Parts: sequence; C-alpha cells; structure tokens
Amino acid sequence: MLARICCALLGILVITSCSFAKKPESIEIGSISSEGLSFEQAKKIFLTVMKHNGRNIENVEGYLNYVADENKKPSEHSPGFFGFYLMNDDPEAPSLSGSGWYAISIYTGDVLTFTSCDRTTFPALQTLQKQIMKKTGKTLEEERKTWEVALDCYEGD
Repeated sequence: MLARICCALLGILVITSCSFAKKPESIEIGSISSEGLSFEQAKKIFLTVMKHNGRNIENVEGYLNYVADENKKPSEHSPGFFGFYLMNDDPEAPSLSGSGWYAISIYTGDVLTFTSCDRTTFPALQTLQKQIMKKTGKTLEEERKTWEVALDCYEGD
C-alpha cells in the first residue's frame, strides 16, 4: 500500500514539474523576404541577443545606435550587415561603455561582434537562422567570404 502511495505521489510530482518546465525561447520577427532581413527584423535579433546576454532591453530606444543608411538599409561600409550598439543606460558608467558593436547579417541572421569577430549563437537564434537561410538561399559558408571583406574577419581570428 505504501509503495502505491509513493508511486502516485511521484507521478504527481513528475506531471507537476513537467507542466512548469520552461518553454524553449523563440524569436519572432515576422515574414522573411527572399532579399533578406529588414532593419526592424535585424534590430529584433540584436535586442534578443542583448537580452540573452543579460542586458535589460526595456526602454532602450534612446541608447540604441546603428549603422545603416538614411533609408535603414545596410550602409556601403557594411554591405549585407546591419550594425547595432547598445550604449550603457547607467549614469554612473563611463560614457563610452556599453555592449559592443554587433553585426547582423541580412542574409543569414548571423551575429558577430565588429571588434573581435566572435559569433553569438544559442538554440533559438540557430532555429531562426535556418529559417532565414532557407528563405534567402544563403549559407554561413558564403557569409564567411563577406565577413572577410566587410568586417575584416578571417577564419581563425
């Protein structure tokens, strides 16, 4: 009898813990064009990366800088990429501190830092990147050629 009660309680515990399990993070950016990401879609990816990295992204508009032309298209200095930088919103912090410049590929959704060429990746971002690449027909291997020119990133940097 005691064994049945223990099994029943264990079953309830397993069901309860499964129902409270954290759902996998997902990134929603809307419909993806075969021409690549829009400025707003790349911005959503950037803000998601900042949140993933532990930054508070509430009310960041006044602290968000970006590299794009006047039409919010990638600039000639970073073709195929949007660049974003989130300044520090802490008045006690040094004026130049913040979250470094990040490049977001419009063709793959790949996320790199401008200064160190480190790639940012996590499961929800990888899932979204697969959707973007399926729509644009581009691959990360093709993007590496663009990184070398536009971002001065070389394999092994």
